[in-house]
Amino acid sequence: MSMIELKGIKKDYGKGDSIVHALRGITLSIEEGEAVAIMGTSGCGKSTLLNILGFIDGLSEGEYILDGKDVSKFTKSEMAKYRNRVFGFVVQDFALVSRLRVDENVMLPLEYTKLTKKEKYKMAENILEKVGLSEKKNTYPSNLSGGQKQRVAIARALVNNASILLCDEPTGALDSETTKEVMELFMKISKENKKTLIIVTHDIEVAKYCDRIIRIEDGMIA
Repeated sequence: MSMIELKGIKKDYGKGDSIVHALRGITLSIEEGEAVAIMGTSGCGKSTLLNILGFIDGLSEGEYILDGKDVSKFTKSEMAKYRNRVFGFVVQDFALVSRLRVDENVMLPLEYTKLTKKEKYKMAENILEKVGLSEKKNTYPSNLSGGQKQRVAIARALVNNASILLCDEPTGALDSETTKEVMELFMKISKENKKTLIIVTHDIEVAKYCDRIIRIEDGMIA
């Protein structure tokens, strides 16, 4: 059984004459531990697809099966729990909180858990060690390079032991050498820990790291 199954997914925005068909019937399966790149031109629907996968946006039509469960049957609280515990989100601009230290940024997904502060710090330290940033735990984001900021974002996405990483242009703000370092880290994490990795990217060199490339054109799989 696939980790993710999408059947005839459609997404419309607006009404009447101003309606936009962002997705026009996406059907695909993604296996547990698979690394998948989603490619396409701007406005083709790839970020919309990622938002639907991560419960940030709802679908207009179709079926979304996650780990054998029909997402349409989820309550709001169940969706919130999945967003916080199953998905890890990594975005292009890192989305770090400038007034918080590195370890405090990593701890943000743990805010609504019943863990003690000491336990949260320990989890943040452990994951920062995995991404090679232990020595930067007390540093503020303004004192980090782009690659270091993205490693913090990856650590934050993983701190809750998320099983699916959803990444929207995660290397878009990085130079080629740092992109290589970040992608090698992604693949190491994915393969060693059997994390499912879904990356939206314009960069074919980034996509080549993945097990499979899915191209989207005009809201459909090309």
